[in-house]
Amino acid sequence: MSLLWIDGFEGHGATIDDTPLPVGALGRRYYATQDGSSSAYTQIKTGRFGANHSLRLRGTYIRTPIITTDDTFIVGVGFRKTLSIGTQSFLSLSSSTGSFGVFVNGTELELKRGSTVLGTTSGLGLTTDTWYWLELKVVCHDSTGSYELRIGESDVLSASGVDTQDGTAIYEKVVLGNTSYSNTEFRYDDFYICDSTGSDNNDFLGECTVTALRPNIAGNSSDFTSSGSNFDNVNEAEVDDDTTYVESGTVGHKDTYGYQNLGSATEILGVQINTQCRETDAESFNIKTVTRVNSTDYTNSAQAVGASDFVNKMDIRELNPNGDVAWTDTTLNSAEFGMEVA
Repeated sequence: MSLLWIDGFEGHGATIDDTPLPVGALGRRYYATQDGSSSAYTQIKTGRFGANHSLRLRGTYIRTPIITTDDTFIVGVGFRKTLSIGTQSFLSLSSSTGSFGVFVNGTELELKRGSTVLGTTSGLGLTTDTWYWLELKVVCHDSTGSYELRIGESDVLSASGVDTQDGTAIYEKVVLGNTSYSNTEFRYDDFYICDSTGSDNNDFLGECTVTALRPNIAGNSSDFTSSGSNFDNVNEAEVDDDTTYVESGTVGHKDTYGYQNLGSATEILGVQINTQCRETDAESFNIKTVTRVNSTDYTNSAQAVGASDFVNKMDIRELNPNGDVAWTDTTLNSAEFGMEVA
């Protein structure tokens, strides 16, 4: 699998101007920190096409967990600078020994390996409060590395046969934002991460959007218990934890749900299913994500849920498991998703 991460920043806040950190679904997917000042914000804002949500970071950053051991990272994201004074980073790849960052320098972009400037754009002319589509591909190596930075699917900085490795370790995490609250504010939307390990999604994906779909009807399996209709307890815009939920402690129990229709899509590059879950007693358990297509249930490997607090368990399906073919809007709209106690 090459598609490692998808986020449109839906479900992290119920309304515009929600401030979801440090609790809630956003804090379960990312390590997050801010400088603690009254001028620092992590906030949900309007998305880049005027619908859905985006993430505002001022004096704040979020960082993914370790998500790859491959030497190649491909990252795409919509970004918008609201405030930037001086040279400030807004996206970086991180390892245990260093970083590779994208910086705003006035109206231009700059790439750095650690503190070493590798290149600066010329004539890019970035303006404030304008959405841009950015993609970055880095092959991490201390002598034969390469990088390519694209804006709007056009190459604006690239080189090969260069040192792209800061320190001795390869990059394994992605960081959005930084903690210089007085100088920077950025917004982010439609975020993806890939590596080169699989046969699909192993290069630039091009400009794309991330759409959140929620349960809207009961599916084939309703083994979990709840206070009402099962799907209606897990379809809120923002996860409400112990307010509405379904539960089961019986191995083999499943709950699946039909979801809102996606509508017409030119191409579906992958589907990510997020399950917010926690254990309620001293006994740990495992959970599997269920994808149901054409009356057949497909599950991923069991994932341990060993925490009393809520955690996010994620499953990415790049392909429709019924035939390992590309998703279409028709097959996705008729599919069910859910979970199984393992």
